[in-house]
Amino acid sequence: MLVFAYDYPPLDGGIARLMGAVARTQNAAGRSVEVLSVVHPDAAGEPVRVTRVPEPRVVRELACLPRLRRARDELVVCARWYPEAALCMGAGVRHVAVMAHGAELLEPAARWRRRAWAGLRRAVLENASVVLANSDYTAAKVAAVAPRARVESVPLAVDEERFEPSGVEQAKHKLDVDGRLTLATVARVHLFKGHDTVIRAIARLPLTARQKVVYLIAGRGPAEAALRQLTRSLGLGDCVRFLGFVSEDDIANVYRAADLYVMMTREDDQGARVEGFGLAFLEAQAGGTPVLGTRTGGISSAVEHGEGGWLVAQDDVDAVTARLTAALANPSELEEHGRLARARVLREFTWDHYSTRFERAVTHAGLRLR
Repeated sequence: MLVFAYDYPPLDGGIARLMGAVARTQNAAGRSVEVLSVVHPDAAGEPVRVTRVPEPRVVRELACLPRLRRARDELVVCARWYPEAALCMGAGVRHVAVMAHGAELLEPAARWRRRAWAGLRRAVLENASVVLANSDYTAAKVAAVAPRARVESVPLAVDEERFEPSGVEQAKHKLDVDGRLTLATVARVHLFKGHDTVIRAIARLPLTARQKVVYLIAGRGPAEAALRQLTRSLGLGDCVRFLGFVSEDDIANVYRAADLYVMMTREDDQGARVEGFGLAFLEAQAGGTPVLGTRTGGISSAVEHGEGGWLVAQDDVDAVTARLTAALANPSELEEHGRLARARVLREFTWDHYSTRFERAVTHAGLRLR
């Protein structure tokens, strides 16, 4: 098996973590696994054999072609339909499994690209041996843009040991949030992620309640300046903290310090933005932290309303404010849902569960794992 992913550890992000987990779990199962990715200065200690090519566009594609041509009869698991799977098909690879995440299936923002892009996307997905969608929502999106594609829904998973609910008090102390209702979002800072909805919800709390809340925003992105301005305009400088980039090693502590993980994602078809699944919701729940999300994209596959988390409509500031009010009034409810969240992850969403579902989907498509 060749895992072909430009996003691969030590790079961060959900796709990199997913492709790293696929390679490691299949390698641990005794299968012959190789990874094709780009060079990274911090790449070391990987248990799977990794072939790395130069990072610059075009150069990396040319550098990948010799290895892909040798993979003609191998199973190649691609991180995306483009560029990885498209390159595979151009190189003549016959057995291609494509990961589908959600946003890459929406229309590109530039109108001049849409027709050509749609044709290429449909050709790649329909000629793939199997498309592995991260949720039922994403599977439906694949079927809409490529009706003849063979698609299987394979929900994501999380490392339950890495995100275990230990060291909560130490994490709170380290981040200086002791004694306050702590909210957290771990994501790239884009407008569609809905950080502003949380900020506006905090602003609607009475002053005495607001002083008991702190919101940790972990990550960087183009919307940060606008969110800082919104925070200042609403007088929430003591309530909202921008943590900036948080390393993979420290992410678990952000989840542990949080009493409630929040990510109020919008579905933005025009901007090709959507949460196909929402891996961060699982990571938080694995740490025993309940979650609050929106009924958009594939988030309902990661969050079960009333069992470790809650779902509200996008942009519903009042609903978020009501949830914060309830959390302040009844902290024990958060603790109970934290236990339910951890139990749900252990029951359904470990990487062992994912590996089983992955293998079932691949073999169901007539592909051999060896």
